[in-house]
Amino acid sequence: MAALTGVSTRTLQKNIGALREAGAISVEPRHDDNGNRLANLYVLNLTPPPGVRISG
Repeated sequence: MAALTGVSTRTLQKNIGALREAGAISVEPRHDDNGNRLANLYVLNLTPPPGVRISG
């Protein structure tokens, strides 16, 4: 994702962390049938988290 977005890996990690803390995304670890790790699943939360007000 870092290469696709034109930022460093560390910048991407910090931004993903900030989005998780804000409740904007959820990150779900995935594994295959043998227990090997697969790429995480990133889920965009379309409902604002409690306390966040959307104006417009």
